[in-house]
Amino acid sequence: METIDYTLAIPYLICERFNVTQMRSMYCPDDIYNYPPAVFFFLRKDEVENVSYERIKLSVESFIGKLEWTFYKVLFSRVNYSIAPKILCDLEKIQHKEYKQTKKIISIRKLLGDEKYIELCDLAYLDIPELYQHMLKSL
Repeated sequence: METIDYTLAIPYLICERFNVTQMRSMYCPDDIYNYPPAVFFFLRKDEVENVSYERIKLSVESFIGKLEWTFYKVLFSRVNYSIAPKILCDLEKIQHKEYKQTKKIISIRKLLGDEKYIELCDLAYLDIPELYQHMLKSL
């Protein structure tokens, strides 16, 4: 049986099915607490770009896992989108608001506290194989 590298499974799936310009791996395999699992990418601008983003959004947001997952435009980027636990999107809004006021970025870990941050990383990490299988079938 083939072993799947889940740090790259969802990024590779997106690359296979869509016209990707840039992509980042899902998490750091050496330290899953470095940053909560998420994929950051953007698609080439073409005639199907918006339809492609909508297909990805529908796939991700129909997944039922330990966490609620979402697809969103990253606030700190002009072009990047993310597939991530919904709480990361919500926390990014807080980070962005704080940055606009203070020009400082508060880390996700600091916003959540260590215990909730570790729980978020653990649950997101556990969701990845099932999220991948769901996306494989629904994209």
